[in-house]
Amino acid sequence: MEHTKKPYHPMYIANYIITFCTENGHELNNLKLQKIMYYLQAQSLVESDLPLFDENLQKWKYGPVVPTVYHEYKSHGASSIRTEDIGKIIRTPYEGETPNFINTYIIEEYTSDKINIDDKYILDETVPVFAGYDSFYLVEQTHKHDIWREDATNILLGLQGIEYSNEEIKKYFESHYEEQLWKR
Repeated sequence: MEHTKKPYHPMYIANYIITFCTENGHELNNLKLQKIMYYLQAQSLVESDLPLFDENLQKWKYGPVVPTVYHEYKSHGASSIRTEDIGKIIRTPYEGETPNFINTYIIEEYTSDKINIDDKYILDETVPVFAGYDSFYLVEQTHKHDIWREDATNILLGLQGIEYSNEEIKKYFESHYEEQLWKR
């Protein structure tokens, strides 16, 4: 199977994290998954200058969220998400692909083969760092970030769709080395 290059569809990364956590005995709920996705995106932007996944994070009440991933797993509430909860991925076709679902989308089974070996290595090194943190500790950390706080009033008033740009994430983490939790 041909490997996809960065950036990936966010469900590939989310499902890899879920599988990794399940196989290694780490508890993972949607809240923690969202924060891990944020830090992985930041790490990729800082270390490779490329986003890990191709969807902008949004600024929500409990911190950064990848909407596609959140909506896929929101029915779990605060409960654990495990490998058996992974369903089919529905996405728009990449260049050169022919849709196989209502002539518009690709529907496929998740497989870790979609992630190249170098990125798997980074994920395998980084995910355990974040899996060891409590979900609300990660929320607290992201709420300290200027790039969330600058929109906190609007977020807490319920304004939706406020996005992080990859540029602001990269700039923030490059200038706040102490927030690069993946290096601890």
